[in-house]
Amino acid sequence: MNQDRSEIIILETARLILRQFHYADLETLGIILRHREVMRYSLSGPKSRLETREFIQRCLTTYQAQRYGIWAVVLKPARTLIGYSGLIPQMINGRREMEIGYRLAFEQWGNGYATEAASAVRDYALKTLQLPRVISIIEPANTRSWHVAEKIGMTYEQDSVFGGKDVRIYALNRPRAEG
Repeated sequence: MNQDRSEIIILETARLILRQFHYADLETLGIILRHREVMRYSLSGPKSRLETREFIQRCLTTYQAQRYGIWAVVLKPARTLIGYSGLIPQMINGRREMEIGYRLAFEQWGNGYATEAASAVRDYALKTLQLPRVISIIEPANTRSWHVAEKIGMTYEQDSVFGGKDVRIYALNRPRAEG
Protein backbone atom coordinates (compact mmCIF):
# COMPACT_ATOMS: atom_id res chain seq x y z
CA MET A 1 0.00 0.00 0.00
CA ASN A 2 1.37 3.40 -0.94
CA GLN A 3 1.28 5.66 2.11
CA ASP A 4 1.16 9.43 2.00
CA ARG A 5 4.02 10.56 4.24
CA SER A 6 3.56 14.26 3.66
CA GLU A 7 3.32 16.23 6.86
CA ILE A 8 0.22 18.29 7.37
CA ILE A 9 1.24 20.49 10.29
CA ILE A 10 -1.62 21.79 12.39
CA LEU A 11 0.21 23.51 15.26
CA GLU A 12 3.77 24.34 16.16
CA THR A 13 5.38 25.26 19.48
CA ALA A 14 8.94 26.01 20.50
CA ARG A 15 9.83 22.31 20.77
CA LEU A 16 6.95 20.44 19.15
CA ILE A 17 5.00 19.97 15.96
CA LEU A 18 1.43 18.74 16.06
CA ARG A 19 0.60 17.19 12.71
CA GLN A 20 -1.86 14.81 11.18
CA PHE A 21 -1.16 11.13 11.68
CA HIS A 22 -0.32 8.88 8.73
CA TYR A 23 0.04 5.12 8.49
CA ALA A 24 3.82 5.39 8.63
CA ASP A 25 3.31 6.24 12.35
CA LEU A 26 1.88 2.78 13.06
CA GLU A 27 5.01 1.13 14.48
CA THR A 28 6.09 3.99 16.75
CA LEU A 29 2.56 4.78 17.91
CA GLY A 30 1.98 1.08 18.51
CA ILE A 31 4.93 0.94 20.90
CA ILE A 32 3.59 3.98 22.80
CA LEU A 33 0.02 2.65 23.01
CA ARG A 34 1.12 -0.85 24.13
CA HIS A 35 3.03 0.52 27.14
CA ARG A 36 1.14 -0.42 30.32
CA GLU A 37 2.02 2.73 32.26
CA VAL A 38 1.15 5.03 29.33
CA MET A 39 -2.22 3.29 28.99
CA ARG A 40 -2.86 2.88 32.72
CA TYR A 41 -5.73 5.39 32.72
CA SER A 42 -7.10 4.51 29.29
CA LEU A 43 -10.64 3.12 29.18
CA SER A 44 -9.49 0.41 26.77
CA GLY A 45 -6.04 -0.38 28.18
CA PRO A 46 -2.98 -1.14 26.01
CA LYS A 47 -3.74 -1.33 22.30
CA SER A 48 -2.88 -4.09 19.84
CA ARG A 49 -1.39 -3.37 16.43
CA LEU A 50 -4.85 -3.67 14.86
CA GLU A 51 -6.36 -1.28 17.44
CA THR A 52 -3.56 1.22 16.80
CA ARG A 53 -4.19 1.01 13.06
CA GLU A 54 -7.93 1.56 13.66
CA PHE A 55 -7.06 4.55 15.87
CA ILE A 56 -5.02 6.09 13.05
CA GLN A 57 -7.87 5.40 10.60
CA ARG A 58 -10.36 7.19 12.89
CA CYS A 59 -7.99 10.15 13.10
CA LEU A 60 -7.67 10.30 9.30
CA THR A 61 -11.46 10.14 8.89
CA THR A 62 -11.93 12.95 11.41
CA TYR A 63 -9.43 15.17 9.56
CA GLN A 64 -11.54 14.94 6.42
CA ALA A 65 -14.71 16.08 8.18
CA GLN A 66 -13.54 18.48 10.92
CA ARG A 67 -11.11 21.28 11.72
CA TYR A 68 -10.04 19.40 14.82
CA GLY A 69 -8.91 15.94 15.83
CA ILE A 70 -6.17 14.03 17.57
CA TRP A 71 -2.76 14.94 16.18
CA ALA A 72 0.67 13.36 16.32
CA VAL A 73 3.05 15.13 18.71
CA VAL A 74 6.50 15.25 17.15
CA LEU A 75 9.75 16.54 18.65
CA LYS A 76 11.67 19.16 16.70
CA PRO A 77 14.09 19.07 14.93
CA ALA A 78 14.44 15.27 14.71
CA ARG A 79 10.76 14.77 13.80
CA THR A 80 10.44 11.97 16.38
CA LEU A 81 6.86 10.90 17.17
CA ILE A 82 6.36 10.99 20.96
CA GLY A 83 2.57 10.71 21.33
CA TYR A 84 -0.59 12.61 20.58
CA SER A 85 -2.72 15.54 21.66
CA GLY A 86 -5.85 17.08 20.31
CA LEU A 87 -9.55 17.74 20.59
CA ILE A 88 -11.99 14.91 21.21
CA PRO A 89 -15.76 15.45 21.21
CA GLN A 90 -17.32 13.79 24.27
CA MET A 91 -20.76 13.44 25.79
CA ILE A 92 -20.56 13.92 29.54
CA ASN A 93 -23.40 14.55 31.97
CA GLY A 94 -25.79 14.83 29.02
CA ARG A 95 -23.79 17.66 27.49
CA ARG A 96 -21.61 17.69 24.37
CA GLU A 97 -18.14 18.88 25.34
CA MET A 98 -14.79 19.21 23.59
CA GLU A 99 -12.01 17.51 25.50
CA ILE A 100 -8.31 18.28 25.28
CA GLY A 101 -6.61 14.91 25.30
CA TYR A 102 -2.95 14.00 25.46
CA ARG A 103 -0.88 10.84 25.74
CA LEU A 104 2.90 10.70 25.49
CA ALA A 105 5.57 8.01 25.39
CA PHE A 106 6.65 7.04 28.89
CA GLU A 107 10.26 8.02 28.14
CA GLN A 108 9.11 11.60 27.45
CA TRP A 109 7.27 12.16 30.73
CA GLY A 110 8.56 14.96 32.95
CA ASN A 111 9.86 17.15 30.11
CA GLY A 112 6.87 19.50 29.92
CA TYR A 113 5.83 18.23 26.48
CA ALA A 114 2.27 17.34 27.55
CA THR A 115 1.76 20.85 28.91
CA GLU A 116 3.29 22.41 25.80
CA ALA A 117 1.13 20.36 23.42
CA ALA A 118 -2.05 20.81 25.48
CA SER A 119 -1.45 24.58 25.66
CA ALA A 120 -1.23 24.76 21.87
CA VAL A 121 -4.43 22.71 21.53
CA ARG A 122 -6.16 24.95 24.12
CA ASP A 123 -5.24 28.09 22.18
CA TYR A 124 -6.37 26.53 18.91
CA ALA A 125 -9.72 25.53 20.44
CA LEU A 126 -10.47 28.84 22.14
CA LYS A 127 -8.92 31.33 19.70
CA THR A 128 -9.06 29.70 16.26
CA LEU A 129 -12.18 27.56 16.60
CA GLN A 130 -13.80 30.02 19.04
CA LEU A 131 -15.14 27.19 21.21
CA PRO A 132 -16.89 28.49 24.33
CA ARG A 133 -15.00 26.06 26.58
CA VAL A 134 -12.80 23.00 26.73
CA ILE A 135 -12.58 20.23 29.29
CA SER A 136 -10.34 17.37 30.33
CA ILE A 137 -11.75 14.14 31.74
CA ILE A 138 -9.26 12.68 34.20
CA GLU A 139 -9.32 9.80 36.65
CA PRO A 140 -8.71 11.04 40.22
CA ALA A 141 -5.52 8.95 40.63
CA ASN A 142 -4.00 10.36 37.44
CA THR A 143 -2.25 13.25 39.18
CA ARG A 144 0.12 13.87 36.26
CA SER A 145 -2.80 14.63 33.95
CA TRP A 146 -4.63 16.88 36.34
CA HIS A 147 -1.42 18.83 36.90
CA VAL A 148 -1.19 19.34 33.12
CA ALA A 149 -4.83 20.51 33.06
CA GLU A 150 -4.13 23.00 35.85
CA LYS A 151 -0.94 24.26 34.20
CA ILE A 152 -2.89 25.16 31.03
CA GLY A 153 -5.44 27.14 33.05
CA MET A 154 -8.15 24.58 33.66
CA THR A 155 -9.80 24.29 37.03
CA TYR A 156 -11.49 21.37 38.70
CA GLU A 157 -15.22 21.63 38.05
CA GLN A 158 -16.86 18.44 39.30
CA ASP A 159 -16.70 14.71 39.84
CA SER A 160 -18.53 12.54 37.33
CA VAL A 161 -18.66 9.07 35.81
CA PHE A 162 -17.34 8.47 32.29
CA GLY A 163 -17.01 5.08 30.62
CA GLY A 164 -18.02 3.46 33.89
CA LYS A 165 -15.15 5.08 35.79
CA ASP A 166 -15.09 7.84 38.38
CA VAL A 167 -13.49 10.92 36.85
CA ARG A 168 -12.76 14.54 37.57
CA ILE A 169 -13.83 17.18 35.06
CA TYR A 170 -11.46 20.10 34.55
CA ALA A 171 -12.73 23.01 32.46
CA LEU A 172 -11.66 26.31 30.96
CA ASN A 173 -14.12 28.83 29.52
CA ARG A 174 -13.11 31.16 26.71
CA PRO A 175 -12.74 34.67 28.08
CA ARG A 176 -15.58 36.95 27.12
CA ALA A 177 -14.73 39.69 24.66
CA GLU A 178 -14.59 43.10 26.25
CA GLY A 179 -16.95 45.63 24.89
